[in-house]
Amino acid sequence: MTSASEVSTGWLTDPKHPPISVRLMLTGETDPQAKTVEGLLEVQLDGDWKTYWRSPGEGGVAPAMDWSQSENLKQVDWHWPVPGRYEFLGVETLGYKGRVVFPLTLHVNNMQKPAWFLGKLTMPSCTNICVLNDYELSLTFQPDQLPPSEQALHLYNQGISQVPRSSNTVELIGAFWDQAAETATFQINRAQGWINPDVFVDASSDDLQNFIFDSPDIHVDGNTLTASFRVSNWLEPIDLSNQTLPIVITDQSLATALNATLGNEPIEGSHGKGFLTILMIALLGGLILNIMPCVLPVLGMKLSSVISTQGLEKRQIRGQFLASAAGIMVSFWLLALFLATLKLS
Repeated sequence: MTSASEVSTGWLTDPKHPPISVRLMLTGETDPQAKTVEGLLEVQLDGDWKTYWRSPGEGGVAPAMDWSQSENLKQVDWHWPVPGRYEFLGVETLGYKGRVVFPLTLHVNNMQKPAWFLGKLTMPSCTNICVLNDYELSLTFQPDQLPPSEQALHLYNQGISQVPRSSNTVELIGAFWDQAAETATFQINRAQGWINPDVFVDASSDDLQNFIFDSPDIHVDGNTLTASFRVSNWLEPIDLSNQTLPIVITDQSLATALNATLGNEPIEGSHGKGFLTILMIALLGGLILNIMPCVLPVLGMKLSSVISTQGLEKRQIRGQFLASAAGIMVSFWLLALFLATLKLS
């Protein structure tokens, strides 16, 4: 039901797809100088149905709205709350489940003249299947005489509180594009430290929409967060050097957005473990492998072969050891070559 003082389309549902309902509402808040009217788009999703963020990830489709037929309406700013991560059959998407409120800012041409919001909303929704539905939105209003709506204002505040905004508590230390690994790495500092952070890349712009950013590898060291994204593109070679990426950083009570330009200079902590560390881990793994009970019979055979070499020349003994070592090395290199070929295919 829509109250008499409420400017709203009411709930709209496609009979062919009842799990999704949408409605457009105005809060009654206006700015006469900026010629703006605040509103919201509320989407209700039943059960496991989900819709998407503006950068939906691999396999997703972002919601879209065409309001070009509206009257006395110059522009519509669509504000996007922080999304959640969802995975199905190994494919990750970014979006919303249950209910989501998208705050809207309507820019009108003349506050003293009637306005008509006339638009077509294309709303995707997915479970194990995906459905695209169109909803016709029609709402007339007098911008300078809008009644306040307590319900709409409450929903608007809920939605806008989840929209990323600038923050002086978060500082971008550096951003690095590793061409060989096709990885984008961001390093971010926060004076209050981190609890459960996440980082999203907004790839909704035309020059980024064909790029797929995998779920980030996040490492926290004190107040410094390092997030690395593997990047792929099925249509063209990848080179994001000097590319500016919009990123969203979230944590408990934090949702902020900033732009990061990817440089070619590695940043501290972005190139993983050093060679010495990797070598020590390999030696430790070899030691553990050799003292396992299942390996003892093999070691006994090796020791027996060493004892049986008494009376042989040193050159022969050395040759046997070298042949054994070469056999092990060649076996592992052949295994590595097989795995590399399998990965490339």
